[in-house]
Order: sequence, then structure tokens, then C-alpha cells
Amino acid sequence: MTMDTISINSRLYDYSVNFIDDFEETLSTFSEKSIYVIDKNVYDLYQKKFSALPKERIYFMEAAEHKKNMETVMDIILFWKKLFYGSHRAFLLG
Repeated sequence: MTMDTISINSRLYDYSVNFIDDFEETLSTFSEKSIYVIDKNVYDLYQKKFSALPKERIYFMEAAEHKKNMETVMDIILFWKKLFYGSHRAFLLG
């Protein structure tokens, strides 16, 4: 699996973005208790690759600027709270 990484310097904080060739392979390494936040458009484009993920553990997000706010953060927290029973990892895709 090839992976390239770029570093992003932002006003809020610095972070890295990893580009991978086959995210389906990467998804298969995650715990069955993982919880996912996935851009709805990304999910629709690659639905077959996400087929192994339990839909009830996916928070589908509209990746639009007007959705990047505290209300959406609270929605995600409530979603996680409903499902959280020992999960220790969350993965954001999109």
C-alpha cells in the first residue's frame, strides 16, 4: 500500500493528511467497535468499498461550509454518545 503524507499549517493547528491507494484495505484494519464520520458524497461514490462497515456506526455528514459549526459538532457527539460502549477510536473520512 502506497501512502503519501502532506503537512498542513493552519491558523488553528498543524496537521498531516495521508493519501492512500486503497482505503478499503485500511478500513479492514479498524476495530469492529469503531465509529465513522463519512462525507455523504464520498460514501455515495465509493459505497461498495464501505459495504463492510455497519451503517449504524456511520455518521453521514454533508461536507459544506455551513455545516462546519458547533451544531454539527454537537450532533456528532450525541451520535457517538448513543453508540459509545467501549469504542476507543473514531475515523473521519471525506
